[in-house]
Amino acid sequence: MKITISDVAREAGVSKSTVSKAMNGHPSIPDVTKRMIMATIDRLGFIPNTSAKNLASRSTRNLALLTDLSRERNFADPFFLNILSGIEGVAFKADFEVTLCNVNHLDSSSAFLARYVFSHRADGIFIPGSILSALIVEELHRRNFPHVIIGQPLEYAYSNWTDLDNGLGAEMLIDHIAAKGYTRPAFITGLESGPITRQRVEGFNRAVRRHGFKSDQHWLIHGQSDREHGLSTAGLLLDSPNPPDSFICEDNLVASGVYTAIRQRGLSIPKDLGVVSFNDYPLAPYMEPPLTVVDMDTYGLGETACLALIEQVENPERRQRATLIKPEIIERESTRRPGAAE
Repeated sequence: MKITISDVAREAGVSKSTVSKAMNGHPSIPDVTKRMIMATIDRLGFIPNTSAKNLASRSTRNLALLTDLSRERNFADPFFLNILSGIEGVAFKADFEVTLCNVNHLDSSSAFLARYVFSHRADGIFIPGSILSALIVEELHRRNFPHVIIGQPLEYAYSNWTDLDNGLGAEMLIDHIAAKGYTRPAFITGLESGPITRQRVEGFNRAVRRHGFKSDQHWLIHGQSDREHGLSTAGLLLDSPNPPDSFICEDNLVASGVYTAIRQRGLSIPKDLGVVSFNDYPLAPYMEPPLTVVDMDTYGLGETACLALIEQVENPERRQRATLIKPEIIERESTRRPGAAE
């Protein structure tokens, strides 16, 4: 037999409205009464009807994460999973559910809006910057619908967005290798069109100017973020008349290729060349020597985005804001040059 709120009220000797207020922490109910009602709920095994409660309050307690699952590697991508885990961890503690919304099942942006926004099937939306569209952003603003863009947008600066500070990360890597005595850095970075690459290149350029490196003392090479690109690019630079003395790598895979190119030429890390990389996953701690990185906290990115979205849901009048998450240097043996400053 299903236990109802009427059963709880009868057993506790109070009204149904008193039970409801006690469950919602209403200040008009004395603490002693709340404790008695909650004990009665536990004893009877009453499970509140969350759907009915949400319907009455016009709240779904659901947050939608817009994503493109046509890319089969998404669920094997640790960065996507870390962001999702960070979002889910915060949402669970705040009694929200998270729904993945695959844009590939919808015909258009307007179909997505009709399904989740106009019909109010979610209280708020996470939108990765990679699949942002003007229609979505403008409609969300027109309706004052809670949303957070994950990734710093080139446009829509008036929106709520959260991102990792990629530009600062590049500057931190240059500052680190400069402190270790390296003076001719090469940056093997990603494809030129990507927003993350653009931010990192801007940070790299700021730092080399600040350290006074001349134009023939640093190199910037774009390409695929893979081992082959790291191997071939590092080989060409090392065989040139004026080779670099350090490498900044887009990720661990590029760094693994750089390591191979250095070893093929009988050179030593970190004595002859220093190597650093963005991101600590998946190889950095296990490479030989272990790789110095700037750790981009993707889990924290998910947490921060979720906290910002829940704040919007619960405080609709709050002002828009942008958040950049500061990365952290993890120093390892790949830059611990003999005689260099600690």
